[in-house]
Amino acid sequence: MACSWLDRVCSAEGYFCAPEAFCLGLEGALRRILLRATASQGTDDLSQNNLFYHFKGRPASQLLDSPRRNNGLDDLDLLVNMALEDDPDMLKKWTPTMLRLSHLCPISEVKEKMAQILSRLQTGEVPMPADARPIPTKDEKKRRRLSGQYSLVPHKLSSGPSLFVTALPDIPVLDEESERLLHLAEQDEIDREQLDVEKRRSIALLDHWNYFHRFDHLSLVTSIHTSYFELWDQFMRDLIITPADSSLTKIERVYIAIMAVSARNCEYLYYMLREEFEHEIKSCQPTTNYKRWLEEGLDAVPEQYQKLAELNELLANKPWNVKAEHISDLTTGLTKFWRDSDLLTAIIIMCWFHCLSNFCAGVGIQPELDSDKGHGVSIFI
Repeated sequence: MACSWLDRVCSAEGYFCAPEAFCLGLEGALRRILLRATASQGTDDLSQNNLFYHFKGRPASQLLDSPRRNNGLDDLDLLVNMALEDDPDMLKKWTPTMLRLSHLCPISEVKEKMAQILSRLQTGEVPMPADARPIPTKDEKKRRRLSGQYSLVPHKLSSGPSLFVTALPDIPVLDEESERLLHLAEQDEIDREQLDVEKRRSIALLDHWNYFHRFDHLSLVTSIHTSYFELWDQFMRDLIITPADSSLTKIERVYIAIMAVSARNCEYLYYMLREEFEHEIKSCQPTTNYKRWLEEGLDAVPEQYQKLAELNELLANKPWNVKAEHISDLTTGLTKFWRDSDLLTAIIIMCWFHCLSNFCAGVGIQPELDSDKGHGVSIFI
């Protein structure tokens, strides 16, 4: 769920020059170029570059015209080549994101570059740009080429975002016209309802990309009903990302959502939310040891969340059995009880993600291309 390094290549500026790769390490360089390449112009705080961070502060005009992003794309061949020299297996961590962006990206330059690099990796060659500086190696003859034993290039395991909804419109392309319409829509200078169906859907999805830096399968399917998708998308932002009146932090909201999708056994949403939860731990470095919450389960969470889990199971499976006592136990009967407003927010999050889990199952949402079950790797003998 959390945006990776390559996602940031896709929508805005923010790339540091290749020499820093020698100081920070190849993996750090690769991660950074792809984290920052879709970030907003002038954004330097990498801790905020995740799937749920609010990027709307940048105007839409910065999406298409981003010289630093283009420079970063030009240097990708060099960094990938360096990685092949140092440790080809390191690329396995990042090629799934390249695969996703080669299929699901509105910016043609990024989409083409990802496909180009994957094609070169498939053939075992990643040529250096003509003007690139020599790569420092102990012995040029020891440059590693991909052998026939395994492939670094993943392949899709699904035919599309949904098992049952197969007639999906094309992925929108960010061009000058769509950029202009997106900018006007952000400024409320046009009435989206007056646009034709295809344009309205494109603008809604590009707005989603501008905010989340990803075309996830759930959004692609939901956007078929564009007017609903616009409300759905805004509700997701307000509920999880930009809360107005609540003491619940974002990471706590994401954990409550994880509890909800786990109760409905929704692997798709669990993967997305787990990635976001882990990314939030790394980026925000909270004082609470949230990592134990996932690794050790309910035994590691505070008492108030253990009691909330009981209510979660009831709401997910037998909501007709919920009684007033279940609520009062959470607001009065604990050492650290729930505030009424926070409990209301938690209940809304749980019910919302219970419904989303059922929706994912009902329309057959397929795993994301960069998830473990969304791609495979060929092994040759």
